[in-house]
Amino acid sequence: MRRVRQAPSGAAVGRNLGARLATGTHLLFLDADDLLAPGAVAELVAALGGRDPAGSNRGALGVTEEFLDGVPVATRAPVTTRARVLGAMALPRSVFLSLGGFDESLGRGEAIDLLHRATQAGLELVDVETVVLRRRLHAANGGQGSGTADYLTVAHQAIQRLRAARP
Repeated sequence: MRRVRQAPSGAAVGRNLGARLATGTHLLFLDADDLLAPGAVAELVAALGGRDPAGSNRGALGVTEEFLDGVPVATRAPVTTRARVLGAMALPRSVFLSLGGFDESLGRGEAIDLLHRATQAGLELVDVETVVLRRRLHAANGGQGSGTADYLTVAHQAIQRLRAARP
């Protein structure tokens, strides 16, 4: 493990730096308030058939279980789901880097944007049927507050990409 410091500049910038410095074949991004379930990495690697070669175009997606940490979130109750949450996914580093990483202009929605670009580029996601991520549900990620404009930008860009890909 290696610790790197940088000036505060957003999650996308920090994640992109981490991905550039990483040396493994796959990436898994975990927020500070989320927890990997016991055996999560082994489950994701097993779903990929063991250690995939560096040129792999396969990722693994496990189940996310949300939990409250003492403070109720007014917008929704915790769920267990196969949401496309970064901490529940092992992504090929080569695919991530070839796409240019996260869009650093987005304050929120950068993961949705990246995954849309990755699937358009041919990323295959293998399902893992067990909980691999425990995601803490709080006001900042519970669907309330800021970020609406960023999510609209992500949706607009995805629609534009899909239209451009039509024959």
